[in-house]
Amino acid sequence: MWLLVSRPVPPPPGGIAIPAVPPPLPESQRPLPVPAPPDPVLPTVLPRPPPVVAGTPRRSFREILAQRVEQPTLVRLAENPRIFVGDFPTLAAQAAALNRVAALIEKAHAPRDRVLTEEELSRHFAATGTLPEEYYFGHNYRGSDLARFFAQAARQGLPLRPEEARIEAWLAEMRRQEPEGEVALITVPRDGRGMDAAAREAILRHEIAHGFYFVDPVFAGYVRRSWAERFSHAEREAFRRFLAREGYDVSIEDVVVNEVLAYLLFTDDPRFFSPAMVGMDEASVERLRALLRPGVPEALAPLMVPPPAAASPAAR
Repeated sequence: MWLLVSRPVPPPPGGIAIPAVPPPLPESQRPLPVPAPPDPVLPTVLPRPPPVVAGTPRRSFREILAQRVEQPTLVRLAENPRIFVGDFPTLAAQAAALNRVAALIEKAHAPRDRVLTEEELSRHFAATGTLPEEYYFGHNYRGSDLARFFAQAARQGLPLRPEEARIEAWLAEMRRQEPEGEVALITVPRDGRGMDAAAREAILRHEIAHGFYFVDPVFAGYVRRSWAERFSHAEREAFRRFLAREGYDVSIEDVVVNEVLAYLLFTDDPRFFSPAMVGMDEASVERLRALLRPGVPEALAPLMVPPPAAASPAAR
């Protein structure tokens, strides 16, 4: 670090005379004082201050279900504002925005260290027999996952799709409102093949569970411990086989645990999950649900699959 040190100015050389200060002029010879300029006239209408940027609106689970958006729309989940919800009008619009993110972060048969080009993504769909709009019916990512995607695309010099650029802008807004700690982006579509009101609700419940797992480390820790210590080896393998068929990279343990939580405890639409899909009966699945329910945060609990109703006295 450089320091500036003041030094005394040396005296002038002896051969140079310093002029004396002239005596003041007589008062009769002094110039008249110059009057100060008048105060400026303020305009009648003052300019408006810059507008305050409004935060992303908060919507409850039920309010989001009722939305009918024409364009992809970002809202905050009222039950946990660290979770942001991207509401898409169609499955196709959702896919265009997030399929390459999914491929990088957690999909099987896709690289973890680079973003697929458009041509590579098309070949990937052809090889896996997947329709692009059905790569996922809903998406969920940590803010750090999204940041990694955009950083990697930039390193590769890959241009973003307009739909991906919108997600990048959403991430910037999410971070503006929550600069510290983790945030989550989850998504839900409105229309598309197989989409109806019940499917939309099932997807949103499932994705909200992922969001809580991402932003609530106490809850996530409870789920991970339950999975590791209270599920049997056979039960863990049954879920891994199910998730592998669904296209997840089951070598990523965090993805497996998060999906088990969301399918087991927050997905009861048989089109998306049923005990038979993991080779279990209802009683076995309910026993596993009972292991997880005690650790669910209060704000998330109303979205859980309810336990079986107790038999009424007349039915006994």
